[in-house]
Amino acid sequence: MKAEVLPPGVTRRGDGRYQAYYRDALNVRKSVIARTADDCVALRDLKVLQVQQGLPTLKSDRLTVSQWVQEWFDFHLEGRADRTVKGYTEVMTAYVLPTIGTIRLDDLTDTHLDLLFRDLRDERKLSGTSRALVYRTLRASLNRAVKKKRLAANPLLLIDAPRKDSARINPWTVDEINTFLDSIRGDRFEALFTLTLLLGLRQSEVLGLRWDDIDLDNYTVTINGTLGRDKVWRARAKTDASMDTLRLTPRLVELLRTHKARQAQEKFRWNKRWTAVADQNPGLAFVSKFGGPIQHHNVNKAFKRRLEAAGLRHQRFHDLRHMSASLIRLQGGSLEEIGHHLRHTDKSSAPSLYAHWYDEQRQVNADRMDALFPARKAATS
Repeated sequence: MKAEVLPPGVTRRGDGRYQAYYRDALNVRKSVIARTADDCVALRDLKVLQVQQGLPTLKSDRLTVSQWVQEWFDFHLEGRADRTVKGYTEVMTAYVLPTIGTIRLDDLTDTHLDLLFRDLRDERKLSGTSRALVYRTLRASLNRAVKKKRLAANPLLLIDAPRKDSARINPWTVDEINTFLDSIRGDRFEALFTLTLLLGLRQSEVLGLRWDDIDLDNYTVTINGTLGRDKVWRARAKTDASMDTLRLTPRLVELLRTHKARQAQEKFRWNKRWTAVADQNPGLAFVSKFGGPIQHHNVNKAFKRRLEAAGLRHQRFHDLRHMSASLIRLQGGSLEEIGHHLRHTDKSSAPSLYAHWYDEQRQVNADRMDALFPARKAATS
């Protein structure tokens, strides 16, 4: 039998595991043990790097990845939305812990993590978008472990983040948008849908608008908070840049005045039921006919029904935000202007996702190019 060739400084123990040594900050000889020779080398190199950078080489009280994740769930997610915590729990339970949960936290290496993400890609066939979500969730957990001194350094940062699958969106044409706006004229959702389209609002932002945030006399609306899927209003938005004051057009002001009058009529009609849910409604501009916050999925269903009734191509409610950006582009707006319109943190790098070009604009560009070259007579033989 051919002898196993081991990396320099690595030996195989009697129990089949691999061992290597390094010197700590006090020049004391320490050992690392792993199940494979490559893991042993990676772990030793990580320990050496920690010593060189002056980082503590922690023992973590023999804490496993699963034990740390449970502590993270129990004590370190305060202030996060319930939906966020639920998402973290589902991701870690389904995709991370079955593979690396039993590994000691301070033994976790980039080799373990690289194998984890290869398995998610090749064996479990997760999309790039799903793998990117797993990466972000695990990164948040391990970063917290570093901050709480459960871990000296985050080994996940040594591997490349998975790339999201690029979303292919085919927005409505201007004619289709006009068809949609005509079809919802007088609808109780007309103001909500139109405001979302023309201002490029996120769903949580438009559902979180309060009448106190809307100044109809001065033609402004201010994003001061959002409504979560749990129907709880929170004084925060996706980013700091999202909290901003936007300008209203006369058309939008008129729609909002009409909407406010309809809301007053519904409040009068459903007085008792409206009063019963008043404590759930912090003066929201868009509510159910009984006065309570509107659930996100109800808006999605209402939007879908109106598309089908108008005979329009399928779009998600969130695609109204994409179309808003594309309309700015259609009018000659730059990516930076789109970034301002959508209130991105980085105004100069609006994603290409929001830079759709309509056929009308492509035709205009083609005509401009053609105009550069005067027509010539066909050559005669």
